[in-house]
Amino acid sequence: MNPSQSVSRSAELSAQQWSLLEQRLDLLLGLPEAERGPWLDSHCPEPEFRRELESWLAAEQQSRDFLAATAVPQLQAGEAVGSWRVLELIGRGGSGEVYRVERADGAYEQQAALKLLSRPEEPEELRRFAAERRLLARLEHPDIARLLDGGAHRGRLYAVLELVQGERLDQYVRPMGLDQRLRLFQRICVAVAHAHRHLVVHRDLKPANVLVSADGRPKLLDFGIAKVLGGEQAEPLTTGLRLTPDYCAPEQLRGGLVTPATDVFALGVMLFQLLSDQLPWSLSGQGLQRALDRLASDDLEPPSRLLTGAAARRLRGDLDAIVLKCLRREPGQRYASAEALAEDLQRHLDGRPVLARGDAPGYLLGRLLRRYRLGFSLAALGLVVVLAAAAGMAVMARRAALERDIAREEAERSAAVKDYLLTLFRVAGETPGGETLTPKQLLDKGAERLQRYLQTNPEASADTLLALAELYFRLNDYTGAAPLFEQLLRRDPPAAPATIAKVQLDLAQCYLRMSRYPEARVALDAAQDYWARDPLRYRNLLLESRSPQAQLERAEGHPQQSIVTLQAAVAERIAVSGEAHPESGTLLNDLAVAHFQANQLPEAREQLQRAWRVWEQLKATESVDALNTLNNWAAVEVREQRLAEAEALYRRALTVRRTLFGPSAALAALLNNLGKLQLRLGQAEQALPLLEEAVALARQYAGENSLNALAAMAGLGEAQAVMGQAEAARGTLAELEKRTHEQFGDSHLLMAITHLAQARRLQAAGQSRGALRRLDAADQVLAGAGQQAATYQEQVNALRRQVQP
Repeated sequence: MNPSQSVSRSAELSAQQWSLLEQRLDLLLGLPEAERGPWLDSHCPEPEFRRELESWLAAEQQSRDFLAATAVPQLQAGEAVGSWRVLELIGRGGSGEVYRVERADGAYEQQAALKLLSRPEEPEELRRFAAERRLLARLEHPDIARLLDGGAHRGRLYAVLELVQGERLDQYVRPMGLDQRLRLFQRICVAVAHAHRHLVVHRDLKPANVLVSADGRPKLLDFGIAKVLGGEQAEPLTTGLRLTPDYCAPEQLRGGLVTPATDVFALGVMLFQLLSDQLPWSLSGQGLQRALDRLASDDLEPPSRLLTGAAARRLRGDLDAIVLKCLRREPGQRYASAEALAEDLQRHLDGRPVLARGDAPGYLLGRLLRRYRLGFSLAALGLVVVLAAAAGMAVMARRAALERDIAREEAERSAAVKDYLLTLFRVAGETPGGETLTPKQLLDKGAERLQRYLQTNPEASADTLLALAELYFRLNDYTGAAPLFEQLLRRDPPAAPATIAKVQLDLAQCYLRMSRYPEARVALDAAQDYWARDPLRYRNLLLESRSPQAQLERAEGHPQQSIVTLQAAVAERIAVSGEAHPESGTLLNDLAVAHFQANQLPEAREQLQRAWRVWEQLKATESVDALNTLNNWAAVEVREQRLAEAEALYRRALTVRRTLFGPSAALAALLNNLGKLQLRLGQAEQALPLLEEAVALARQYAGENSLNALAAMAGLGEAQAVMGQAEAARGTLAELEKRTHEQFGDSHLLMAITHLAQARRLQAAGQSRGALRRLDAADQVLAGAGQQAATYQEQVNALRRQVQP
């Protein structure tokens, strides 16, 4: 039958018949030709409908024969594809071939993976792919293989991706325990959530598309069939069987609308597999038969049913519920996002009630008893029939006891702080000549007296020493606070375990601000491990620890995970204390910073506005935390080119901080920010003294090799160059480069900032070639720096346009 006749007749079909015809045609195309006849015999007894299917199959065969006659052969080593040269074939699958390639245009040396899709495409599909490629290239996340390039080669689409070495997910996790698997999977969810926030749906999530490196870092691969939601390319996202039926959602098999919930379903299948080492269903045959079996399958059994003994018990309840919520047939009944799935997994890992199981009182009480079963003896097994009211009274009694303990601990610490403050006032009164002391000088004199006292009275209260260290910390003097915290940890006899945990948290925050990240991680993990043993008692401290945890996650290259951490902390803090609370304001400010560093400026501005409303409600607009909010708000204004607004915010914060709080690392950061803004405004003469002061204060209070000090040196070197102080600029930037290399390595974002500062110095000296080499070096670092690189890449590009080669 002529294909055109088939089209004409098919146009007479009803919408329902046409939908069924299209579905069955897609399914038949997935079968080997030898199996199509038997399948039609068993599934299409209606003669007219069968003839329609056969006519369309014949037309498809004619097209395939034509394409085979003109098909592009396998790429050969040395063949050029766009800007890339083929090295070797490294894989082949149903959707195409994968080649190892290298840059062929001489721009720079780089190897990558080029995926060449198997079927030739129509011009309209090529145009759409090019538009989508531009959006997919925006996905910059440490756990997503970056899309580097793409286009068409001899009528076939190709995508060039970051070359990843690793083991596929399902193989990598085999020796891992349950919690390790969950934490690794949670990272994958965060990466998928990042894609969703950029309106990209993967559509083919499965273990084979996640490689895990030897150091445990997952990489999400293969956006070859991903689709972009919204914008000019908005369309119902449909697909045939260029998918894996074992993992794809029911709406994909039915040719329905594809949304982020489609990826949530695939994540649910992957989670089922990671928990049980099996798939949720037993499918056999080719793609068509597997898809039919999937569509006909009833509601799923939970993964615990596939296991026995202790393994089954660990999944029963929370994890079963989480998986089954992902695998609901209706997209609206699943988790709203991959991020929501990651958050519920974190609730399970933290021992908190998971949203997938609802808020039934029996479940919440049972979860509470499981978390705090210490003290419940085996005899409690005989009390299963006790009324829930009695259990509720026990919980209330437990909470009351905890509140008394916490109140006593806080009273003891408050007494220690009060005693120490009295000591400080006594020191001030003994100052000869009525000399006026700054807060820092007052603290230093009090510290000298306390240290002498502790040498002769080693059993003296650790709370007093802790109070002193925390006063240094609150004044942003981290070089003064850290040795005192370290001394507390070395005390013999040791302080109480609860005090040690608090010291470890504060010390972790000092290390963070001094850019000593490995030491910060050790201290923070130790504190959180202690509090996790009794999370109800230490709920506030665990919440307090989420901010440094998020900062560490960013420093360790996981900016999106830091956002997830802070979002959960904000929600919990507001649930505990309300939004008009100092800790809520601090967390909102920290969440804004996380969004800012991920280049999510609207989200950053929204959280800063919320934080500022908190400070206004609390009448605390001149507090240290409020000044941090002003500083961060100004940074957002700078990024959005609202420089006058930014300068006003910086100056307001600077005036208050100088007047009320004196010298500190925080003052150094503020001076640095204002000085660099004035450089951008062409006011180098005003910028220079601010940046000189910023460097001096940062070195004194955060340490010579801290990020704070080194970032200020970059601004100082630029200001010196603009002011014609060539030798001073050369010396400052050479020292900066040396310290950055030693402290952070050559791939850190600060090294790109260093190259940019050197380029500006060389341009000011008329050395254009040297400036261009430095800009090239900055480009190389920024290429691997993720979303944080955006603002610096703009500056590099702007300077490159000014430099005359």
